[in-house]
Amino acid sequence: MMKRHLKKINALIENFDVETELALQSVSKTKKYKKGEFLLYQGEICKSSFWIEEGITRKYYMNDKKEVTTELLFKHDLAVAFSSYVSNQLWDSYRSFQ
Repeated sequence: MMKRHLKKINALIENFDVETELALQSVSKTKKYKKGEFLLYQGEICKSSFWIEEGITRKYYMNDKKEVTTELLFKHDLAVAFSSYVSNQLWDSYRSFQ
C-alpha cells in the first residue's frame, strides 16, 4: 500500500508547475546525514518526509538482538513513515529509519 501512495506522490511531483516547485523549495531544507545517523527513531512521530538525494537508507526493526531490514531506499526515493506522518501518531514502535 505504501508503494502505491509513493507512486501517486511521485506522479504529482513530476507534474508540478514552476510556481508550485518554488513554493515547495521555500519550505524545504537540505540536511546531510552521516552513515549510521537516524532519520526517525522507533516510537517517534514522523513530522517530515525525506528525499534521498544520494546514498541509501533503510527501515528496520530488532528481533532477538538482530537487525531485520524491511525496506531499502535509494537515490531519488522518498522516505516517510506515511501513517504516522498523516495521522500525527507514533510510528511503529519497533521500526527505525537509518
